[in-house]
Amino acid sequence: MYYPGKTVANAPWGSATSAIATTETAWLPGTVPGLQVMPLHQYGTEQVALVKWQPGTQFLRHRHPGGEEIFVLEGVFADELGTYPQGTWLRNPPGSVHTPYSDRGCVIYVKTGHLLTSGAGAVHHAQLSNSLNLLN
Repeated sequence: MYYPGKTVANAPWGSATSAIATTETAWLPGTVPGLQVMPLHQYGTEQVALVKWQPGTQFLRHRHPGGEEIFVLEGVFADELGTYPQGTWLRNPPGSVHTPYSDRGCVIYVKTGHLLTSGAGAVHHAQLSNSLNLLN
């Protein structure tokens, strides 16, 4: 399904094909000034969103109990561990803590809560790993 201007939420991955016209979807205010969020998917502990950081934005120090994966689409994203320019993919394991910021501004794709070490999250991770093996 194609949803211009709308987000798709609360459905397990694999239950239906979904598409969101992100260029036609409004950004929502983030939890700190300078941050805007476009939710794309949420189910259980898993959340996926686009996040736009204005130059000079800093987020609060926080923990990711279910891990986090980020892909930098535009600009430069950073935390106390490094600086990540456009095209960088990073993965923070379950329980990781960081204080992200962007001096120059950026747009990131972020997925959280899916790298659980047990339960349903582990099954999803195993299925993803098997799917990626098909690409080799």
